[in-house]
Amino acid sequence: MKKILTLILCVVLAAAVMTGCGAQKEEETTAPVVNDPAVAGTWTEPDFDSGYVFNEDGTGRDIFWDITFTYTAADGELVITYDDEKYGKDRYSYMASETELTMTRSTESDKSFTYTKK
Repeated sequence: MKKILTLILCVVLAAAVMTGCGAQKEEETTAPVVNDPAVAGTWTEPDFDSGYVFNEDGTGRDIFWDITFTYTAADGELVITYDDEKYGKDRYSYMASETELTMTRSTESDKSFTYTKK
């Protein structure tokens, strides 16, 4: 009987020790990004039949390529993450007014695109 009690005690102690093992992960407390409402809408560039649709919920579509994406637009930075992984992610600085959206590609600072709100 002592052997069984000793075995049970060992199992209980081992279980107690094991529950304390491993690093606990801190919960992420980052606030969700609130997109700049000035970016929301349909923006077109008629010379190349291109543009973007930016929905208020952070989703959108590239008109020329007909590719969907998610985006964040805040503090002058616009990040587009395409749903199709082969297109990856694009980063732009941007300025938006009621009628124009100018996007400058972060990797090509002299390459700007201006779109008109539809």
